Amino acid sequence: MILQRSECSSHDCNNSTNAGRSLAYEDFKEKVNTLIKASQAEEGNISYSLYKEVKKKNRFVMIEKWDGEEAIERHNKSSHLTQFIAYTKKVLLQPLDVEKCYAIESF
Repeated sequence: MILQRSECSSHDCNNSTNAGRSLAYEDFKEKVNTLIKASQAEEGNISYSLYKEVKKKNRFVMIEKWDGEEAIERHNKSSHLTQFIAYTKKVLLQPLDVEKCYAIESF
């Protein structure tokens, strides 16, 4: 099993909408949910989850689990991921930080 962790900070979300959230936040939410649903449907995906940091309102972490290297390579070339990466280059405060880890059976 391979774990891939992606961390991102969305741009300033201080411009309020009627719902009290910024348009930037709502747009990010829509894009990331599209990515997650498409990724969860991929062959070889075990799980794909989004987490929001408690203390930093615009900081998110995605944790992905894949059944092997081939599955994660296919995912990293998928259109939904490449489109999301292109989107993040426009809106993130810092580049998307991606780390790949391998499961350790015993330590």
